[in-house]
Amino acid sequence: MSFADAKFGVIVGVLPVYRTADGGLSWHEVRPPSLFHQLNAVFCDPSHGCWVGGNKPNAIYRRQANQSAWVQQKSPAKGPITAIQFIGSTGWAVSNTGEIIGTTDGGQNWSELFRDDSKRFRALHFVDEQHGWVVGNRALIMSTRDGGKTWIDQTIPTPPGFPADEVRLNAVKFVDAERGWAAGLHGMIFGTTDGGGCWNIQRFEGTSAHTLTVNALEITDGPTVWAAGNAGNIFVSTDGGSFLVSRAWYRRGYFSGPQTSYGQTDKALTTGQMTAGETKRARDEWTAVTQMTASSRSTLKIAPCPTG
Repeated sequence: MSFADAKFGVIVGVLPVYRTADGGLSWHEVRPPSLFHQLNAVFCDPSHGCWVGGNKPNAIYRRQANQSAWVQQKSPAKGPITAIQFIGSTGWAVSNTGEIIGTTDGGQNWSELFRDDSKRFRALHFVDEQHGWVVGNRALIMSTRDGGKTWIDQTIPTPPGFPADEVRLNAVKFVDAERGWAAGLHGMIFGTTDGGGCWNIQRFEGTSAHTLTVNALEITDGPTVWAAGNAGNIFVSTDGGSFLVSRAWYRRGYFSGPQTSYGQTDKALTTGQMTAGETKRARDEWTAVTQMTASSRSTLKIAPCPTG
């Protein structure tokens, strides 16, 4: 799901596509691009134009606010697109076949920035036109400081007894070029305060048999970090790393990704565009509904980053 502002947003997944113009109070079906069975990625800009990508290789589609039809933007990616982001006319997308592609003209022309067939990218996030991160399977995390021209592997601490296959990262979000979070299988949430030079594990379910998965991250004022996933789970941190947890299935709740998290009681509560007051009301409402406790805060200590 992607919100362009506090009112306008689009949600994708197994077809159809839905959009809202009232902050999630109501959702209306939008005719999706042809040939797709499932859309994996969406990004909407301030003009309410949106890009989508999915399980048809080599295709990204763009729909402007005043158009009803989706226009194909041919990409050099060989596999399905899993995440898209734009800052102005500069954009990036990743695939589940190890490709990172970029554009500087709104998607009219896409070019390959990186390719490694052994990698499986699942999410990306840029805080500006230079600083970005991508994450994926097998504890994969990479960063760039030049807009995607070059990429550097980063290392996250692997929990004891967990093979790399069990450390699948589904989401990544940064506040700025230094502070960010990544999350995925088994409720794992990792944090960094130096751009990813060192990552600390901040939350972990503690068993490879646990089914909890974090699918999406969002950051609102504070910063308040929201993490959402399967079975109606929501985690929230207001102090940079102590995540409160809920285990409630919402009556109309669904939490997915890879790009934006949302929780729905009667409407979407976090979209990344909230004011401080709206964020507080959302946090208070979620706390009241789910009775969050600190009982599942991680006590696992793995090679913490040096301080001082």
